[in-house]
Amino acid sequence: MKEDNFKIWVVCAGLFNIIAAFPLSMPFTMKYFFACLNLIDQVLGLNGQELVLPKNDNNLLWLNTCGLALLLVGAMLLYASKDLINRMGIPLLNGLVRILFAILVLYYSIVADISGSIILIAVIDMLIGGAFLLYCLGLKRRIALL
Repeated sequence: MKEDNFKIWVVCAGLFNIIAAFPLSMPFTMKYFFACLNLIDQVLGLNGQELVLPKNDNNLLWLNTCGLALLLVGAMLLYASKDLINRMGIPLLNGLVRILFAILVLYYSIVADISGSIILIAVIDMLIGGAFLLYCLGLKRRIALL
């Protein structure tokens, strides 16, 4: 497993987080973010519940906070990509959390009629999380052999 390929995965995942989370992190772009996810859901025929922006300002603040946290994760992944050998823990933990997120989405898709666009994001996260785990294990083995 090449470190260069791993770096590409980490940079792309970091950029994905930043691009996807920015609209969620700002009060004036959240409605467009929800509308975009609903449009993706309709165009791809993913079905499920429509995403509806909360009316309560406290809930909106929590959504903005989640968006900011995802921006931070994206920035941390970009930071980790500069020295993957010494910062391998960042993508490793991120990969585990992405897989946990996908499991939560699977749970909610079974017990509730969640938006198909969220399921699509979970599939992407499962792929990224799996790749991160495989690359981290491969790099760890390679380092141990040195």
